[in-house]
Amino acid sequence: MNPRTLITAPTLEPLRIQETKDHLRVDTTDDDAIIDMHLERARVNVERYLRRALITQTWDVKYNWFSEEMIVPLPPLQSVTNIKYIDGAGVEQTLSTDVYDVDTVSDPGRIRRAYGQSWPSVRCQAYPITVRIVAGYGDYPEDVPSDIRQGMLLEIERLYDRDDRIAQYLKDTAQCLLYPYRIIEV
Repeated sequence: MNPRTLITAPTLEPLRIQETKDHLRVDTTDDDAIIDMHLERARVNVERYLRRALITQTWDVKYNWFSEEMIVPLPPLQSVTNIKYIDGAGVEQTLSTDVYDVDTVSDPGRIRRAYGQSWPSVRCQAYPITVRIVAGYGDYPEDVPSDIRQGMLLEIERLYDRDDRIAQYLKDTAQCLLYPYRIIEV
């Protein structure tokens, strides 16, 4: 797995607090802080399980070398902001966008060498290449597929309810909704 660093976190969660409270059948504001905390925890849990980004976020992904097809983690890939690398002299360079093509249609996305271009030489060190990506389904909760949002609601219910008798049922049901979106290996 390529090391990655979060640069810009999502500005919204895939669920709004009111739809979450409606699902939980909560009609007071007493637990809003707890529910809000569960919203973020559920997103992180679901993103880890799916190996996807849900709401737009920016990441730096490290690579050891350029290859014919560089698979980009955390689909869906929206864009590649830049590719930086350490050259043989130890100087950081920014790769011209003419050198590579970005495939945002494939799931996960890919970076390929453009026709007639060649990759530059990189310094022999751990992870000399950094690709800055923007990933996620979009900027708004409605951009996230409804099955994923429903799976998140079940995950929040499991976190909020704390009833061990139904916790496994909720987890299993959520995974049934989420599994079709899961990236097995990146």
